[in-house]
Amino acid sequence: MELIRNLLFRRRSDSPDRTLTSRALASAPSTNAVRGVEPMEPRLLLAADPLFVGGVYIEMDDGGDAHGDRFELTFVGGADGTQLTRVAIDGNQNSPDIDVGDVFFDTDLSSDSATGVARFGADAAFPLQVISYEGIDSYTPIYNDGGFVLAFEFSGFDAGDRFVFSIDVDEIQEYDPTETDFQLLNEGFDPVTSGVEFQGSKLTATFAAEHYDLAEGTFEYRNVYDRLLQGTGLDLSPDNKDGLADRSAGTAGEIIQVVQTAEISGHVYHDANQNGRMDDDEDPIPGASLIIEPINTIVDQAPVPVKTNGQGFYRAIDLAPGHYRIVESQPAGYLDGLDAAGTVNGIPSGRAINPGDAIDEVFLPGDGIGIDYDFGEIKPASLEGNVHLATPTGDCFGEGINHRPVAGAIIQLLDDKGNFVEDTTTDDNGHYRFENLIPGKYSIIEITPDGLLDGGAQVGNVRGELRGRLDNANRISNITVGSDEDGVAFDFCDVEPVDITGEVQLGTPTGDCFVEDEENDRPIAGVLIQLLDANDKVISETLTNQQGEYAFLDLPPSTYTVVEHTPENLLEGGARVSDLEVGPAGIVEGPNRVSEITLGPGQAADVDFCELEPATLGGFVYHDRDNDGVFDGEETPISEVNVSLYLDGAFIDTAFTDENGAYTFSDLTAGTYTIVETQPLGWVDGKDSPGSLGGVSVEPDSIRSVEVLYGDHGVQYNFGELMRSTLSGNVHLGSPEGDCFTEGAVYAAIEGVIVELLDSSGNLVDVTTTNENGDYGFADLMPGVYSVRELTPAGLLDGGAQVGTVDGTTSGTVFGANEIRTIEIISGSSAADYDFCEFEPATISGFVYHDTDNDGNRQTADGAEPAIDGVTLTIFDENGTAIASTVTDENGHYSFEGLRKGNYRIVERQPSGWLDGKDSAGVINNRPIGIAENPGDSIRDIAINFGETGNEYNFGELQPAEIAGSVHADYGIGDCYYDEEFDELLADVTIQLLDESGNVVAETTTNAMGEYEFTGLTPGSYSVRELQPEGYFDGGSRNGDVLSDTDSPNDIELFTLTSGQRLDDLVFCEEPPVELSGYVFQDGPAISLA
Repeated sequence: MELIRNLLFRRRSDSPDRTLTSRALASAPSTNAVRGVEPMEPRLLLAADPLFVGGVYIEMDDGGDAHGDRFELTFVGGADGTQLTRVAIDGNQNSPDIDVGDVFFDTDLSSDSATGVARFGADAAFPLQVISYEGIDSYTPIYNDGGFVLAFEFSGFDAGDRFVFSIDVDEIQEYDPTETDFQLLNEGFDPVTSGVEFQGSKLTATFAAEHYDLAEGTFEYRNVYDRLLQGTGLDLSPDNKDGLADRSAGTAGEIIQVVQTAEISGHVYHDANQNGRMDDDEDPIPGASLIIEPINTIVDQAPVPVKTNGQGFYRAIDLAPGHYRIVESQPAGYLDGLDAAGTVNGIPSGRAINPGDAIDEVFLPGDGIGIDYDFGEIKPASLEGNVHLATPTGDCFGEGINHRPVAGAIIQLLDDKGNFVEDTTTDDNGHYRFENLIPGKYSIIEITPDGLLDGGAQVGNVRGELRGRLDNANRISNITVGSDEDGVAFDFCDVEPVDITGEVQLGTPTGDCFVEDEENDRPIAGVLIQLLDANDKVISETLTNQQGEYAFLDLPPSTYTVVEHTPENLLEGGARVSDLEVGPAGIVEGPNRVSEITLGPGQAADVDFCELEPATLGGFVYHDRDNDGVFDGEETPISEVNVSLYLDGAFIDTAFTDENGAYTFSDLTAGTYTIVETQPLGWVDGKDSPGSLGGVSVEPDSIRSVEVLYGDHGVQYNFGELMRSTLSGNVHLGSPEGDCFTEGAVYAAIEGVIVELLDSSGNLVDVTTTNENGDYGFADLMPGVYSVRELTPAGLLDGGAQVGTVDGTTSGTVFGANEIRTIEIISGSSAADYDFCEFEPATISGFVYHDTDNDGNRQTADGAEPAIDGVTLTIFDENGTAIASTVTDENGHYSFEGLRKGNYRIVERQPSGWLDGKDSAGVINNRPIGIAENPGDSIRDIAINFGETGNEYNFGELQPAEIAGSVHADYGIGDCYYDEEFDELLADVTIQLLDESGNVVAETTTNAMGEYEFTGLTPGSYSVRELQPEGYFDGGSRNGDVLSDTDSPNDIELFTLTSGQRLDDLVFCEEPPVELSGYVFQDGPAISLA
């Protein structure tokens, strides 16, 4: 509708609208809007980095309006902070009027409801649609349906950002300006606008950057545009993207950004009042040179030199925006004054460096104007005066007096902050002068020359006006001099000093002071000497040097007092003062003070002091564990013990021993001393020992007659103390096996055992008995060498002794089983485990008896066999040594008691009239122990332990048996019974006795009565044999009424003899031969028998 009105009713004249509607953009840019240099202004042409901008158009349809057409916009480069603020795309390619080939934006399908006119445009219409605007803060589109111009205003469109949108673009291919029918007009419009058809459209871009003029450029879209993009770095779709070379058009170009220049100005002037401002009455300084130095500008900027004109004014123009420093070259004849920073566009900017002739940190923005950057200068000032001596009467600044000048005096000049500025020295006339001074506030100090004293000072004047303040005799402060001003008569007065000297020496060991003996002088270095004024106020102090000397030099004439501070570890000795012409120079008030030392100018006094070396006495109180009176390194000190000191019998001090047991008496004078120790609780008095200066130890607890001189140091005056000690142990039973002291074993205690304590000489010291635990102990023992002796209890045997320990260390020697000697007891020690062991004795017993049945068993069915008393038995140890003998009692019983563990042998002495019978080993703990040696009267290998009892170790004895009989010739009837009437007893017939094995055990012959006898025979089985006597024939034998076997007529067969039995009728009978006579003949010659 709007387009129709434009076509039908608008005036035929140039119009800035260039739109198809009345709503054409009034602000649409012209192709002539590119900003360049303004020649009417003397502005410096300064450009930023290259800025490239471009856009691409792509027709997205083929044969109709199914989609909107795509547009891409972006830029790169430019100054820092450059932003694209506005773009306009203008489709009016030809004249300002509507013409064939122009393109317009078709965005609305509806008709104009107000006029009823149909819509304007080919085919469909598509409104504006933004596809992407990443990185861009905001955008505002400006367009009309049917208009030639589409514009956008942006915020935050930075270099590298892309703006992509779509909108329908139609082309005018036929156009009749006189046609009013929309339908007919629309037939002349093409809904598809190719790249070549869009060619000729224009892109206008406007850019803004701080400190730069607005930059604008207009560029024409071209159908073939890739060459335009080359080298620009623009992120745009290429010409033939997706094969759409005939449907795309693009443009690109460079825009120049022009810097907004700045200027700065100011003055150089004589700041007479030094207020840092150019006042109306202050003079300009023409011809002053300055340099405007760029520090950090947005584009390269060269330094700009300027000079002040006749009014002291300077100005620099066409400056690149940025930071600057203004540096002034100091004008000749002037000194640096106060500089002041001005304003830029009415805002303060910059910092004046005072002093320094520079204004720094000035920031000039684009189009900035800086003014009043002023440099104040000042003219130099001067100060002068004199230094002279006071008169002999002490006058310094009296009128009309001609003072003697002091040449070479050092005069220092300080600024108002007390900083050193410069110094000078007085000339031969005592005059000094400081020139070329910066106007300001000063202080003048006179360095009093060596050998002189401060006398006073006088404030001077500037142009007749007093300036300054008198601080003291050598300092004048708050002297204010302005630019081009001179201060005079700032004078100082000095006076000649007086001296006080002296020395401090040590007195002799006997206490003499000030002995005139330089070779033996003993100076004291480092002594504090104080000098007091007439009001007794300390005005100086010093220390004596290595020669003991001190000096107070260059003193003003006055009255003084000298006080010496007695050094630590020394005693006051005395003082003396030298004489002046009128008498002593002062008064000796005491050993370390001389007062009323009155000295006139140039006078001097000697004041000497004497000190005495204090003596000391010290030593230790200690636990003398070995009681030898010597404090060994390992012995324990005793702290908090009170020790008193007496001088010539009078008490003077007391001390307590420290944690090391040490005590010291210091600062002692010469004399005769006594040291007394208070006996500490819980201790026993030990041995005390005089120390290095001698003395006598007197019991109890004192050391007397210690002769001390000054400087003596008596050490090792020691007091030994003792602690009671203990000795203990135990008495117990050893094990049956003989073990006494195996660690961890449990032994039975023995109560009531007597234990004796003996000293080193063997004298009895104490006696005690063991308790129910077998323990004994001796308390409150003094150090020494002891022995303990145990008295073996009745009924027990010595087992042994074991050495214990004294405080964990073995001490002592076992002497026998019941005594431990050389136990060294030290003070406070605990001697323990001095133990003794006893054993229960073993017992072996048995009987000697008549073993009537010779079976080796004392008991029979009828009871015990008869005892044999009075028999001696001996017991032997395993070494064969007889250790005891005993005799059987009336019961035949014997017992060996008090035996030690061992292997024993018991031997019986064969009783007279008895024969050895069978011996038998007994039992120990119900076990057979031992071996009886039969025959032999001995039982061996009796192994018995302590406390055990062996019973029934018995010895059987036998009464001897006898055999008696006879041998006779049986002339009778041959019954082997002797018949006195007929038979003949045969003498000298041999009879043999045989044991049961047939061995001959005895042999005898018949007596004249034909009798034989075997006596003292051991009961047993025997047989008797007769050796056939010559001349007889075997007759036979008989045992009592029992005839022997005729096969063995000479043997009486085995028979048994019991103990004490006598067989009397063992008879052998022989048959005498029978004689027969007759002849044997041969009936013939005789037969000879020879």
